[in-house]
Amino acid sequence: MRYLIRWAAVAGLLLLLALPSLVQAQGSLFIDDPDGRLDEAAVRAAAQPLLARGAMLAIYIVDNDGVYDFDDRLVAAGLQSPDGAFRSNGLAIYYELGDRWSEFAFGTQWNPALAVNDNHEAIRQTVLDPKLDVGDFTAAVVNTLGAFEAAAANPPRPGGVTVNDFFWPALVGGGVAATGGGVYAYRRRRQTLEVRARLEEQLKDAREQASALITNLGMRFRAQEEKAKFDRVSYAAGDVDRLRVMQTQVSQAFIQVQDRFKTTAEELNRREQPTNEQLEQATAGYQGVQTQAEQVQEQMRAIEELRAKLDIEAQAAREAIERAKKDLTDAANQLEALGNAMANPAAALQSANEQMAHAEAAMERYEAIPATQAAQAASELAQAIGHVAERLGTIMQQFAAERSAGSAVVEQGYRLDASHAAIDAGAVALTAAATALKSRQGPAEATPHLEKAEELLQQAIASGSGAPALRAANAERLAEVEALGEATSARIDEGLAAFDQVDEFAESSWSDISGNDTEAQAAADRAQEHWELAAAANSMEQQQFLAARNHLESATAELEFVEQLVDAIITRLNDIEVARDGAPALLAEAERSLNDAIEFVRSNDDDVGQEPEQQIREATQYLNQAKTEAQQDKPDWLRLSVAASAADRLADAALAGARDEAVSMDRMRQQIAKLRPLATAEVAKIARYVTLHGQDIQAETTAAVKNLVQQHEQAQALERQAEERIEDQRRDALEQALALYARIQGEGEGVYQRAFADVQRLEQLRTELNKHLTDARRALDEGESMVRQARSHALASDVQVLQQSRASFDAIRMPITGQANLEQTVALAQRIAREAREASANVRRRIPRSSPSMSSPGPISSGGWGSSSSWSSSRGSSSSRSSGSSSWGSRGGGGGRVGRSGGGGRVGRGGGGGRRR
Repeated sequence: MRYLIRWAAVAGLLLLLALPSLVQAQGSLFIDDPDGRLDEAAVRAAAQPLLARGAMLAIYIVDNDGVYDFDDRLVAAGLQSPDGAFRSNGLAIYYELGDRWSEFAFGTQWNPALAVNDNHEAIRQTVLDPKLDVGDFTAAVVNTLGAFEAAAANPPRPGGVTVNDFFWPALVGGGVAATGGGVYAYRRRRQTLEVRARLEEQLKDAREQASALITNLGMRFRAQEEKAKFDRVSYAAGDVDRLRVMQTQVSQAFIQVQDRFKTTAEELNRREQPTNEQLEQATAGYQGVQTQAEQVQEQMRAIEELRAKLDIEAQAAREAIERAKKDLTDAANQLEALGNAMANPAAALQSANEQMAHAEAAMERYEAIPATQAAQAASELAQAIGHVAERLGTIMQQFAAERSAGSAVVEQGYRLDASHAAIDAGAVALTAAATALKSRQGPAEATPHLEKAEELLQQAIASGSGAPALRAANAERLAEVEALGEATSARIDEGLAAFDQVDEFAESSWSDISGNDTEAQAAADRAQEHWELAAAANSMEQQQFLAARNHLESATAELEFVEQLVDAIITRLNDIEVARDGAPALLAEAERSLNDAIEFVRSNDDDVGQEPEQQIREATQYLNQAKTEAQQDKPDWLRLSVAASAADRLADAALAGARDEAVSMDRMRQQIAKLRPLATAEVAKIARYVTLHGQDIQAETTAAVKNLVQQHEQAQALERQAEERIEDQRRDALEQALALYARIQGEGEGVYQRAFADVQRLEQLRTELNKHLTDARRALDEGESMVRQARSHALASDVQVLQQSRASFDAIRMPITGQANLEQTVALAQRIAREAREASANVRRRIPRSSPSMSSPGPISSGGWGSSSSWSSSRGSSSSRSSGSSSWGSRGGGGGRVGRSGGGGRVGRGGGGGRRR
């Protein structure tokens, strides 16, 4: 509509410019009040003084038709050109009913009366708006026109107090005095300034942030360059190359950031007055600089982290080397302490020293990790060598001490020949250990020799200085083992008696212990033999104290074995007797459990699956085995108990499982009973809605609805099938039905919302269609009115267009469904309105002008240019007035509209007013 108004306005302006004779001293009045809220006679009377001053006056009490509604209406009325120039004698009052927004527009002719001291804003706030607030539209307009005339007759003094005096007793029943002053703010100007200020602030922030990042990067970059000078004397060649590549990449990226910052600044500086769009572009440029700078920061951070990692590795290598050196020194000292026992101690450290050399060589190449690894290997080997050397020296000292201490027991009658033999053998083992320590295997090869030497040391002590104590301990242990042997003899008798009783039962119940009695007696005999050998070896004649201790340990182990064999016989007898005594109750319990399971499964057979039935079959088999065993002459009570217990356990499991399955099936049926009506209602609701609005539903939504209906039908079919099936098949059918009902419940609302959204989207399209149909009807009514006024002057072609448009309009039948049909009808209504207005405009131009004595037209409802005469004709009655008195104002200086560039004209929506709530 806006574009039609603007094209019509252009045509009107061309006509006005081409016919300067139409401009006359008497002004003109145009009223656009579609809903008839104004007393037009009262308004027309109040406007006469301003019309006498040559005012081109327009009054709008209308609904808003877009952001530029006021502009479009001013252009259509000829008060404003499409490029924004405003007539110098133009004066307009505008009120939007929807947003309750008031606004003035005036040309330069009215600046002395309205622009000085913001007088127009005082009039709007104190004269127009109070009456609009209470819905008295006529009083609001009449009083405002009176205030305009009072200000024109007595213009306010700049910087002084503005006083407007007017009195309209016949129209409004009283007078209004309006005073105003202070800050003059215009909506569009204020918005423009606010947008500009915001953009400039965003630009400033972006530039400062980018600049700060670059400054920080510069300092970090210089610090990294300083560190890079020492890379070759700090890190390995490969790491140096890696750092150099990273540093080069960072340098290039940093240069790009600086260049982009410079380019953005230069682009902005080349424009003396940059536009808002250019400010946004510059802001985006600086923000891009920030992004790039942050990326460079990450690259710098990676370099710093790499250097820190390499420094840590180098420090660890140095510490490992120092630690290895200390360990090598300690090991060398341990080896030196061995004296003649370790000839050429350096040979023992050769492998460790080689590892140390590798570590130092790697460190000279600044290869920290290989240096650390080699140093750690040298350290570990040196520690192991030192430990072996220390252990070897300790054993040597212990052998020497034992040789000296052993002589003290000779006087007590103890012989040292065995001790000395052990000491000599130990010396051989220690020599072998020292030799092995100098081999490539080092500590690993020396360790077995040391263990042998320690074993020989214990023998030497036991046969030497420790002989009296060992002999005494053996003597005490001999008495203990003798007492244990006598107790074991009684225990064997107890076992033999128990075995005689076990023999009365089925052999299969005790065959695994049939040899325990004989084996127990043999073990007891061996224990006695070891005791006798120990007693002889522990005598002063033999002095085999170590052998005596070993015999005692063997005797003890044999006696413990006897106890285990006898205990197995006694325990088995007890188990058989318990099983025999409990067999009747166990059989009865197993049979009862089995019968319970069978009865429950039989009652709920269709709901119970295969597993409980299989368990019942197995339980039956076990119970039959137990009964069969019970009927034997010598029942195996243990086997019977196992079978009866298994039968009872399986029967209990079958009953529990069957109950769980039955309860589960009942629970599923209950859940289905709850979900079915909900899902059915949901599907029915959606189906009814889609049936009612079928043409408005998209194909994808319809497919989703069909899928939902199919799921519902499938769920119902599965319910029916479940009643016809048994066991696992019934369960599967119910589970699937339950899952489908749950899915329908979950998806139904989403599908309904999709259908509702489809309908609502077309309802919006219908609202748009109604708007276009109303517009088309008005255009047709206006055209037909023009034809009636023009009578025979109207061209037949224009009349035919209107008639065809009316026929097309009447052919539209409601309701209209389907997106395509609605869109086609919208296009048709737009075409009807367009063609009707074009024909109406053609007819209007052919209507004869009124006589020159008529000074102003009457308004046309629904927005026309007058009834019997147009605005153009009223101006055309006099050609004596110069066109300069009604010239097109400029946006600059004091003309144009308030809120545009320059100082005058139209009252803005910002600052002190506009919207009435």
